[in-house]
Amino acid sequence: MKRKIILIILLVFTAAAINIAVALGFWFFGERPPAPSIDNDYGIVDLRQQELAVWRGRRDSDWPLDPSTATMHNYFGITRRSLIWIEIEWSEPIDDPASKVIKYDSYSIDIVELGWPVRWIAGEQWKELHGLATQQQFNTGLFQAFGYQWPNRVLWAGMFINVLFYCALIALTFLSWIYIPRANRRRRGRCLKCAYDLRGDYSSGCPECGYGRELA
Repeated sequence: MKRKIILIILLVFTAAAINIAVALGFWFFGERPPAPSIDNDYGIVDLRQQELAVWRGRRDSDWPLDPSTATMHNYFGITRRSLIWIEIEWSEPIDDPASKVIKYDSYSIDIVELGWPVRWIAGEQWKELHGLATQQQFNTGLFQAFGYQWPNRVLWAGMFINVLFYCALIALTFLSWIYIPRANRRRRGRCLKCAYDLRGDYSSGCPECGYGRELA
């Protein structure tokens, strides 16, 4: 009983370590979703109730009530959602090459989620810009270390699902490693332990390693 408990604990810790390693692999080596930009992202995705709820639940008190646009980039193992409110005024006339931006205000929440098969760790970055200069920046679920920003806000439901998934994957791999060779040996009439050729006669056990003789 004690041995089984130790094996289960080792299985869970191994699955959790694999889950963390997979997320870090996507963070450092996966395809990074692009950052929101005026040219590429502004206004191309219709707002949904989900984005509105996120904005209203997390925005600062002096921000606009609703964002003007929301974008979502979903890649293998990493998702980036960006909520943006932006207002730009140009000097007249706008089509004049010499026209300049005379007013620029934007508020944004950038949410990155990592993990596979389910997203389980996330980080957020809030930015408030006025006049093309960042006035305020808040990081939630991100911390700075070794020159990188690391997500560290755990999504517990996703982590639980992922650990179960990797536990099942490890268990299936281990059982396959044990039972597939045994099945092949039984099909060929060999000893299940040492593969000695018994010609299909298991009644007397194996004379080579003694497997099955205690049952004979």
